[in-house]
Amino acid sequence: MLPEVTSDLPNTIQMKMGSYSGLQLSVPDLSSPVEDEAWRALGDFFARNTRVVSWRSSCDRQQMNHIQPEIESWLGHPREDWTTAGFWEDLVCHQDRSTFLAQHRGRFLEPGFHQQRYRLQAADGTQVWVEEISHVRSVSGDNLICGVFMDVGREQLLSEEIVRISNFERERIGQDLHDDFCQNLAGIACMSKILEKQLAHISPESAESAAEITHQINEALSRVRVMSHNLSPLQLDDSDLISCLEKLLREIETNQGVACHRHIDNSIDVKSPETRKHLFRLCQEAIRNAIRHGGATQLTLTLARENAFLCRISIEDNGRGFPDRPATSDGLGIRLMKHRCRQFGGTLDLKNGPRGGAIVACTFSNP
Repeated sequence: MLPEVTSDLPNTIQMKMGSYSGLQLSVPDLSSPVEDEAWRALGDFFARNTRVVSWRSSCDRQQMNHIQPEIESWLGHPREDWTTAGFWEDLVCHQDRSTFLAQHRGRFLEPGFHQQRYRLQAADGTQVWVEEISHVRSVSGDNLICGVFMDVGREQLLSEEIVRISNFERERIGQDLHDDFCQNLAGIACMSKILEKQLAHISPESAESAAEITHQINEALSRVRVMSHNLSPLQLDDSDLISCLEKLLREIETNQGVACHRHIDNSIDVKSPETRKHLFRLCQEAIRNAIRHGGATQLTLTLARENAFLCRISIEDNGRGFPDRPATSDGLGIRLMKHRCRQFGGTLDLKNGPRGGAIVACTFSNP
């Protein structure tokens, strides 16, 4: 029977455990033997019925002092190895390690709930996607972390496939607009221009109407070309991110009338084509939200190094900012940005600026 646990545990875990959504999960008071035992029993229940393993870690030692034995059948490493200093960090795959370390060590100083997704190296050499949800609290003057590992490998593969198909369809639609619809509009504009010249000698008033039709067609053609480019931008597989972002900002200034400022470290070279695509789309979405929903008239894009391993890209605007009272659920744009960040191990930070407006920032690994 599942024990009753009486404190607050993250709604995040409860949401993740869809088939156990009725459970009132909570972070135990580890100074209480009853709740300490309840936490262990709760972890045992999930380990038996799901790919979820609970653990505890002492902040000052920066290593685990307890993890469930089911971790051995899942990842293959002996349970006692997990309590060895540095073992946990060493298992994090090199692609995610710098981001993991920055968040992992930072959270020792920040009480509250934390969540991140990364890959661990199993004993057989395979990489396993896990989502870590943890809570830092002070017990008897010592900060402790209670957390769980959840197997999100299938979810991650599905997410990557969804993004891949979405990108493919988006670029296909953009290409079709450019190659087909734009060409048709250009042909109609030429025919309208010829009609305008023919009518000039017969009916000046009709010629003026034809000229207006030509103007409207050309305006529509310009808008469709912009849409086509936004759907299928420069080939980020072969282009550097900075030049693509510069082009995006110039187009925003020209087409939207929004002042765009830049603080860009030109030495940053994002080598992964997939990461370049995700970062470009993330900036594109943040700018679109700032203008459409925030009413922004100024934007500042910053790309800088946090340290030798991490970079940070941010969009700050002078719009209305995020609402003071959080919505019951994120809008589509924010969900898409969070989804993209997860694909390359980035961390998304959304907040209001000190002088108003919104700040959307993504920290990502780029050694």
